[in-house]
Amino acid sequence: MTTPSRQIEQQGPSGLPELYKYGFAVAKRAVQEDNAKQWTTAWGLYEDAAHTVLQLLQHERDPKKIALLHLKWDEYSQRAEELSRLVRVSRVDELQTDGIEQVTCDTDNRFEADAAQIPLEIEKAGSQEKDDITNRERSDLSGSQIASPQGHLAPSEIEVLKRSSIINGRLYLPWIAMDDKERFSFDVPFKDPQGPLVLSMMQRAAFAEWKRVSEIFSEHRMVRSMCAGAIVQDLVTDCSFVASLCVSSEYERKFKKQLITSRIYPRNKSGQPVYNPSGKYMVKLTWNGVVVDDYLPVGKDGRLLCTFSLNREIWPSIVEKAYLKLQGGYGFPGSNSGIDLHALTGWIPEHIFIKDGSLPSMSIFRRLQDGYQAGHALITVATSSLRENNIEQFGLIAGHAYAVLDVRIVQVGDTPYNLLQIKNPWRSMQRESKIFTQDPYLRQKIAQALAASGLEVDEKTDGIFWIDFQSICDWFDTIHINWNPHMWEHRFTLHAAWPVSGPRKDIFNFGSNPQFSLQVDVSNENSTAVWILLTKHITVTVGTMMENSDYITLHLYGDSGGERVFYSGEPMLRGVYVNSPHVLVRYAVILNVTLSQHEKSSRTLQYTLTVYAMSPFRIQEIQDTYPYSTQVVGHWTSTTAGGSLNHPTFQLNPRYKLVALKETRIFITLEAPKEYPVNVKLIRDDVPLITVTKETIALNSGDYRNGFCYVKGNDIQGVYTVVPSTFQPGQIGTFILTVQSTEQLSFS
Repeated sequence: MTTPSRQIEQQGPSGLPELYKYGFAVAKRAVQEDNAKQWTTAWGLYEDAAHTVLQLLQHERDPKKIALLHLKWDEYSQRAEELSRLVRVSRVDELQTDGIEQVTCDTDNRFEADAAQIPLEIEKAGSQEKDDITNRERSDLSGSQIASPQGHLAPSEIEVLKRSSIINGRLYLPWIAMDDKERFSFDVPFKDPQGPLVLSMMQRAAFAEWKRVSEIFSEHRMVRSMCAGAIVQDLVTDCSFVASLCVSSEYERKFKKQLITSRIYPRNKSGQPVYNPSGKYMVKLTWNGVVVDDYLPVGKDGRLLCTFSLNREIWPSIVEKAYLKLQGGYGFPGSNSGIDLHALTGWIPEHIFIKDGSLPSMSIFRRLQDGYQAGHALITVATSSLRENNIEQFGLIAGHAYAVLDVRIVQVGDTPYNLLQIKNPWRSMQRESKIFTQDPYLRQKIAQALAASGLEVDEKTDGIFWIDFQSICDWFDTIHINWNPHMWEHRFTLHAAWPVSGPRKDIFNFGSNPQFSLQVDVSNENSTAVWILLTKHITVTVGTMMENSDYITLHLYGDSGGERVFYSGEPMLRGVYVNSPHVLVRYAVILNVTLSQHEKSSRTLQYTLTVYAMSPFRIQEIQDTYPYSTQVVGHWTSTTAGGSLNHPTFQLNPRYKLVALKETRIFITLEAPKEYPVNVKLIRDDVPLITVTKETIALNSGDYRNGFCYVKGNDIQGVYTVVPSTFQPGQIGTFILTVQSTEQLSFS
């Protein structure tokens, strides 16, 4: 059957009336389905109507009709986008819902089937559907008290995902099961209503036009043969992402399992991604689904100006376009492969700083080899952005990512050599030699050893070469490993917000930071390993407001009795502050997990905390357990800054009366200028300050500490005096004294 769009291609302008009638019928039905609250059907019909208008615009010559058609396209595409959002967020009834503002379209009764009048109008279509981020089933909750019943997302988690779904000003909703049923077939080829991606500066200099896949490739193959050597980076500075595509491709080739290709839609019945003549594709990232069309940038010389496959496969170009759409365009400055692979696959990112030296190189290599050979690890390596040691003279590129395609040990005589096979994805910077070593004799021996292992060293200029691991340690800066999360039997994920609170510098007081109590079943000593991943949600990746400037980490403490840690002290494992979105810590048994920022952000941070363990565990956020709280702002003045008990002027310090009529647990904090060592004491009220001794002090915060201290106690009842003090007399300034308790008390 010939469709109206095909007729117009065959008949030219004479086919316009039929296309107008078709568009009218589609638009009318869209309104009917919309008013009947059949959101999914209406969504597809509005998209079809919008595409029909685009087809009409290609052939219409009447200026008035063209102007009206532009209005109709805006109207239909906007309503289609609104319904897309409604459909995705309103189809799961397990969650509590929040109402959204009623969405309406223009009201017009011109529904006569006169094509000349452009009767493609939308009646009023209201919606009371709820605006929800849908629930995704959790992994093993391991008895967590954080989770909602049945493991559904808590309302606070839904709110976090809502806020984190607006990236660079555009809405990218979390992936839900019904996204598998996205509509991909259209009468008119799909064109992304959000327009083309922004090109990089180098692309713009060489750019000629946007072309569809069908105009570029004679054969339309989404996947031909997964081959890392065929994937090429061109004029986009996303070497880390292209290296990620390479290692994902090699994983699928080596282990015969889908990884990256399982993320591409549409798919056939076997789950394999397929070419779509309508030009619409969707890529499932770890958190978001991204829709793109198949327009690709082409240069003046006819070559593609994006990542592509020398095997003329479509998938690398489509996946790159989807990821870079999320990142703000082809001008993406790049990140690192750990970040990119986590977004693409959800595998756990680990970042090893080779120059750190705290880990022996042989230990690192064994982890790489074991992880790679078992199919549990995706590996990339990167050079420093600093042009140190003149690495270019050896055919390496500064600030560049390389994909690791193999890890093995070969025997050269009596000497074992630890080798990595790596690929440079940048086609314009290829190495002459296929073995990296400064010793020509050793190069020949390694080639012979590889051949003896059945690995011939070919001469293809595909950027692939072998390098010994010692050279990696000498010439490279970092190793990125992404681990398969399915290695772990027990997993838990929490999405949460970290509001702006507490002192700007964490070094003085961790008390307001998110903290979690984690208890692991240690009955099996061989299965006590725990990994914890902290992921900071980044919603601005372009311009001057990029959000990846916060330095964050995780500190692990021993048994705190389920109570909060306030002093940094000596943790079991002190984290390293990094401005990466991901922080991973690995340990045997952990009892307190404390999030920390090197310097507090001026905005609320949205984050995800994921725990992986081989043994069952229980995790819960450590909450404040004191229902009553009183806070006062006080001052040490020239007449009241009395100093510590070591000075006779201690009695001059500010004092506050505390009266507890019932036995209560009590918690007192003192915040002060960071340069002042401070202390707070709870003294029995029948004792004059001039005669205070250790015996008359009910509670004492201990040694004087800069900027912050606290004291807590149980079974407090009666009348007391609270005395905040600095170590030296005459230290003038403002302080904040907070008293929390389990029973109501008087504090003044």
